[in-house]
Amino acid sequence: MGERLADVAEYPVVHAVGVVTADDDQLRVELLGLVEDEVSQAVWAMTADVGRSCDPGSDQLVGDLLSESKRFWNRLFLDGRRRGDDALSHVHHQDLRAECLGQPCDNRYNLFGVLRAAHRDEDLGKHQVALHLCGWGMERLFSPHMAGRVQHYRAELKKRRGDWETYLKANSGLPGPRANLELVEAVGEEADADLLWRLSASSDEFLALCGTAGLGRLVRSDETVLPWLKELAEDPRWRVREGVAIALQRFGRSDMARLTTEMEAWSKAGPLVQRAAAAALCEPPLLKKPDEVKRVVGILDHITRSMAATRERKHESFRVLRQAMGYCWSVAAAANPEAARPLLEKWLRSSDPDIAWVMKSNLGKARMGVMGKSWLAASKAALSRRPKPTS
Repeated sequence: MGERLADVAEYPVVHAVGVVTADDDQLRVELLGLVEDEVSQAVWAMTADVGRSCDPGSDQLVGDLLSESKRFWNRLFLDGRRRGDDALSHVHHQDLRAECLGQPCDNRYNLFGVLRAAHRDEDLGKHQVALHLCGWGMERLFSPHMAGRVQHYRAELKKRRGDWETYLKANSGLPGPRANLELVEAVGEEADADLLWRLSASSDEFLALCGTAGLGRLVRSDETVLPWLKELAEDPRWRVREGVAIALQRFGRSDMARLTTEMEAWSKAGPLVQRAAAAALCEPPLLKKPDEVKRVVGILDHITRSMAATRERKHESFRVLRQAMGYCWSVAAAANPEAARPLLEKWLRSSDPDIAWVMKSNLGKARMGVMGKSWLAASKAALSRRPKPTS
């Protein structure tokens, strides 16, 4: 199951299966809570859509899913361990983020089949394709549910003009494995500029996340926003750094050309700013025009070159950057294979162990199928002979 799970390696479900060491009980509890929360949302979203037509016993099945979720994910974890699938041991627990859930795909029936198999204690290995598809289908499953919650929070915020902070903290979802991203989006839509600025500078992590993400709405009209976001990209709080990426992507939806120009400058800064640039640009909905994707690939090439040149590899910021680059190349390559191919081939020849890790991580993504089976097979074979990374 290891290679299939690697296809969705940036998603929290797979992290929960493959990352946690067997004796790290506390972290396992946190991860299982995260997964249970995400599965419960998906289950009820599916229930509204699938109704009674999926299976005569589906009503009972849905009723049992929530109580079975911990057992299901434990089974996945143990199956992976028995097969020796621990390719993600380098991933830090703070990267296990619900906000990483990704690509659209509609596989409700596959998901039901996998869950039934877990309930019957079947070997989950034969369901690896469905598991892969389900991982990529989470965004579509969540979207209607999330949209409804965003509208709910927008209405609640409108009732509380002038008294938001108490409400935001009470509904943040923190402490816990998943911040309330629907509330973050609602704040971005409803807050005025002054409030977004104030929230972004807050010492409270969730308030700062809300304000930072919301500032993306102001980039086009206020030239002081981008310099402030660049500062926040190096904030020690990882959720605030994620807020920077959210803000930049919002800006990119309205002006991708200008975002790319700005990120070319950011790519020459430190690792955390580089990470923000790569994460902001490597978002599939933004990569629609071949010429713009070609510029993004050039940015990734520059960042990779700076990684190969640095000696500061034990620092946390390098690890964070490397983790992002472990998926960004594949997103850009899927959008413009011909632009990415020569640069990927250049870096595939690198003897640098950290660059080899970045390339291997990207080659494991399903979206890299656009490069062709023979190309992928040859590239993976070459990388299997590379040295291991430094951390």
